[in-house]
Amino acid sequence: MIICSRNFHRGKLSIILRICLLVAAFMLSTLPAIQAQEIMVANGASWRWRKGTNEVSTPNNLWRNNGFNDSTWQTGAAPFHYGESLVNGTTLSDMSNSYTCVFLRIPFVVTNVAEISSVQFVVNYDDGFVAWINGTEVARLGVTNAALAYTNNASVSHEATPGETVTVTGLPANYLVTSTNILAVQGFNISLGGSSDFRFETVLQVTKTNLSPPVITNVSPTASSTLGALTQVTVFFNKPTYGVDASDLLINDQPANSLLSVAGTNRFTFTFTQPASGLVGVSWSDSASITDAQGLPFDTSALNANWTYTLTDGIAPVIAERTPVSGALVGSLTQVELFFSEPVLGVNASDLLINGSPAMIVTGAEVGPYVFQFAQPASGTVNFSWTGAHGITDLAVNAFIATNWSLTLNPGLAPGDVVINEFVAGNVLGLADEDSEKQDWIELYNRGTNAVNLLGWSLTDNADAPGLWTFPSKVLNPGEYLVVFASGKNRTAPAGANKFHTNFKLDLFGDYLALYNAEYPRIAVSAFAPQFPEQRNDYSYGLDTTNALRYFQTPTPGATNGSSAIFAVAPEPHFSVTRGLFDVPFNLLLTTTLPGATIRYTTNGSEPTLSNGQIYSAPLAINNTAILRAAVFAANYVPSRTRTHSYLYLNSVLTQGNAPPGFPATWGTYANFSNNIVPADYEMDLDPLRIDPNNPASAIDPAKLQRYHAGLRELPVVSIAMNQNDIFNPSGMYHTPNVTSKSFPDKPCSVEMVLPDGTTAFAVNGGLSIHGNASREPRKNPKHGFKLSFKGEFGESSLQYRLFPDSPAEEFDDLILRADFGTSWRHQSDTATEGFGAFQRTRATRTRDAWFKETFRDMGNVASHNRYFHLFINGVYWGTYDFTE
Repeated sequence: MIICSRNFHRGKLSIILRICLLVAAFMLSTLPAIQAQEIMVANGASWRWRKGTNEVSTPNNLWRNNGFNDSTWQTGAAPFHYGESLVNGTTLSDMSNSYTCVFLRIPFVVTNVAEISSVQFVVNYDDGFVAWINGTEVARLGVTNAALAYTNNASVSHEATPGETVTVTGLPANYLVTSTNILAVQGFNISLGGSSDFRFETVLQVTKTNLSPPVITNVSPTASSTLGALTQVTVFFNKPTYGVDASDLLINDQPANSLLSVAGTNRFTFTFTQPASGLVGVSWSDSASITDAQGLPFDTSALNANWTYTLTDGIAPVIAERTPVSGALVGSLTQVELFFSEPVLGVNASDLLINGSPAMIVTGAEVGPYVFQFAQPASGTVNFSWTGAHGITDLAVNAFIATNWSLTLNPGLAPGDVVINEFVAGNVLGLADEDSEKQDWIELYNRGTNAVNLLGWSLTDNADAPGLWTFPSKVLNPGEYLVVFASGKNRTAPAGANKFHTNFKLDLFGDYLALYNAEYPRIAVSAFAPQFPEQRNDYSYGLDTTNALRYFQTPTPGATNGSSAIFAVAPEPHFSVTRGLFDVPFNLLLTTTLPGATIRYTTNGSEPTLSNGQIYSAPLAINNTAILRAAVFAANYVPSRTRTHSYLYLNSVLTQGNAPPGFPATWGTYANFSNNIVPADYEMDLDPLRIDPNNPASAIDPAKLQRYHAGLRELPVVSIAMNQNDIFNPSGMYHTPNVTSKSFPDKPCSVEMVLPDGTTAFAVNGGLSIHGNASREPRKNPKHGFKLSFKGEFGESSLQYRLFPDSPAEEFDDLILRADFGTSWRHQSDTATEGFGAFQRTRATRTRDAWFKETFRDMGNVASHNRYFHLFINGVYWGTYDFTE
């Protein structure tokens, strides 16, 4: 059993709904916007009806509304009549001298109020009638009474033929809803006994404006062109378009790398790596969610939505990378390493000349590396050139463009005494880069007496790739420091306020880190091997004044490190009771093996620090859901890693209040919501458990309650603990709508998965970010999706666990936490401007996405796996989610 809180979510559209929408979009894309009529209530339709012998509701207007229960009324087909010589319909043989009116009700469904421009009746009536839609009066003919009663008569005599057309005044959005509507009619005779006939029947029809979905009007380069280079495509839509991502456009089935656009415009420029020569296909990802402002989807399979180019290879290969680099100063030189810009053929050792003499040996293939070996030349300037008779070409027989270079050889070169002096692998509160972002950093220090040009030197976190990130020309004078941000931004040519940035990040829990010189093979001149020890946020690690490695509580980027007594990491605290599912209270003991140490703990999801949390002094009484995060602190030790244990009392979920301590009262703003403020909603909705779900006063059904308790224990439980501000403050991830940002920076969190038997599947630290597009709008969908990332930035570099029993995968870098949006119970509001909400909610399931994936796999195709679970955030139940690859 899968149970749901009232906070249900949406994710991507289901495959069936997507296919339907794409077919509709294709049909619309071939036609201009036109007016069309659609019959909502036809002649001969079946109505609920009552004789007008008394009022049918108290008050007497209640029966006209949508929510009125007419199940006890009679059912009959129109027309309703007597004395008309009709053979069809419902004959009111006892109406004359008995009653002057008939009460009629009939439902009809509107799928999108925004499409409807007008509403008309084509009515045959004798002698008068009044019509309401959802309680709002929309038509009246032959009846002048201001306050209607069952004893009223029509005001004038009127014959039923011919039919008359009545157009409803006022905006359809004022009386129609995107869902089920009710047409209520009270038909009146001219008198109780003096009339020879009565008749009422009507057609209710609407005039729709067929809204055109977005279509492509032009692409640049022009489709079907023959090109010599292709790294960029610009797509023009016919209207402002939303939800476009770089990954939506596929070039030979590979997503584009980047996208340049302005939100709400119709021009999008995609940039990508040039594909191989030949026929190049341009298409769209199946997961694209591109719509116009009305939510009408772009048809990614339309005829003009996919096109091709013919790419000729007219680009000659060149040298893309060389070691040592041009201009470098080296002390040894017997080989060089080269990479070409594309795969090449015909490379021979004699093609490369060193001061005019050919190399002796070459090894390599494809783009490289190619390693040329030769006898060490004389000291001084060494020139590298290519023979004019080389036969190097690419696969399209474009000749290699040979370029010469040189460097300086000095066998007596004094080794530069440059070291990695200090680094921070968890920069939360410290040094900011030029983008005002807190990035990890590495400090180099020239502790020698000679100036060192770092040209060709490299930093790496991979011993198998010593040249991972290479310096340009940068002179480091004796006693000078250089801070390089380990951000992954890969900036090698800083100008102005810009800084150096590596193309890798540091692992908080230990990693290889080395500085290599410019020679080939490269030599590590300063290294942490096989890896540096475990680090902590805002502590640095490096050399003290005695050249001993120490932790520093106060980092000093660009300055001397001083001295420090911190030499090790405190051991983690021990919990006397492990995480799990509980029914009875217990006492929790926290202990440490480190004499004189202090244990600090928190219960609000944040990590304990010296200034945050409480000092543990006595056993803690646990009698309700509690999230305990604890760490050990001691003099001359870096604080231990924070351990997190979630103690979950599932039976208390039912009584979860709507104001959990520390949680916000609102979930952001939304323009179409009252006062623009979206109130937060945390409590469980008890209506599904009641004997009568439609009656808030109804008692709880014991059988339903038993199924509810069983359902809570049938799925795994995932508990996420993190700083409340990171997720819920006004600038946090939960308040960031899709219209302003498609992504949100990862924030540190703990994630634990507890299986139904109470055992722990995994308990790790990672990064959490918001996920989704329109599903992130707080009013449309207050229950958002998330993405978990395991990259070493906040904890483990990957999740090591076989999460999906039917998949062999046992290691994950990222996981999506799906909450559902398309065809879900939480699909957007049913206002006139968001018309598809109610339509999708009536077709909601929680298993649609998983069913399609499993079915697709069973047919021998490739599809991601998923696994359902109950989610808790800082101890508050958040409903059912599913992990998705």
